[in-house]
Amino acid sequence: AIAVVMVQASPQLYAQGAHGIRAPQLLEANNKFTTFAPLPGYPLGAEARHLEGNGMFLLRVRSDGSVSRVDIVRTTGHRELDEVCISVYGLWRFRTDFAAKTHEVKIPVTFKLSKT
Repeated sequence: AIAVVMVQASPQLYAQGAHGIRAPQLLEANNKFTTFAPLPGYPLGAEARHLEGNGMFLLRVRSDGSVSRVDIVRTTGHRELDEVCISVYGLWRFRTDFAAKTHEVKIPVTFKLSKT
């Protein structure tokens, strides 16, 4: 079974500077399935060049909740953004009760600079 966990797909969720704004429903979903789930931030070079994009990543989850591999299902269109997602999603830890049932998790991501 493949679970889809919404990470940064919400229109309320935009990267602002090097920090991600976390919508309440996002935090609730992360807490429900994970024990550690940092969100990818903008790489400084990508932010300076105003790179934006939407992507999808597939996390392969071990039974202990750790991530064994992160694959790009759909690229954000920018190597730097993809690389930060792979790096950060590889650190995620899922709850063992969730990992026992689900071995793959799709994570959509949106990098969008705020217009403030």
